[in-house]
Amino acid sequence: MHDTQVERAAGAWAVAHRIADIMEISPWEALLLAVKRAAAWAAFYDTKLGEVTDDEELRPGGGAHDWVKAAERVNDKLARYSKMAVDAGVAAMLVSQARSEGEQLARVLNAALGEVALDEATEQRLRTALRNALLAMEMSESVRQSPTTLEGEAEEIESSPPSEE
Repeated sequence: MHDTQVERAAGAWAVAHRIADIMEISPWEALLLAVKRAAAWAAFYDTKLGEVTDDEELRPGGGAHDWVKAAERVNDKLARYSKMAVDAGVAAMLVSQARSEGEQLARVLNAALGEVALDEATEQRLRTALRNALLAMEMSESVRQSPTTLEGEAEEIESSPPSEE
């Protein structure tokens, strides 16, 4: 039981470090793995529930009621794991990691361009082509990862008061 955001973040990191030690992955990868697994199970149960044609099957005692209970359980876990990841600052770390990797890539490309004797026009065309390729990748990635929440929702979740566990 963790009462403050700091205690929840510390608890999330303790769990993530234990998972990371076992799987030889980073703590933030461990938290994301838990979120992804829970999301996959949630999608599975949603599919199963979507196949039910008679609402009576969803009620207690119905043939699909076990799917309902399982979906509720896994969605609770997904929300809990997601909150742990938010409390632990996983998104901020991933952004920082991506920024660092991008800066390293830029340094390598600039060093390589500096070693090759290109005339100014050729170097400019190459830099333009690299920039365009990176922008195209960024656009493709942002379309592929279309957000499922609105910006205001994300801000509201992050600023909401701690809940009792």
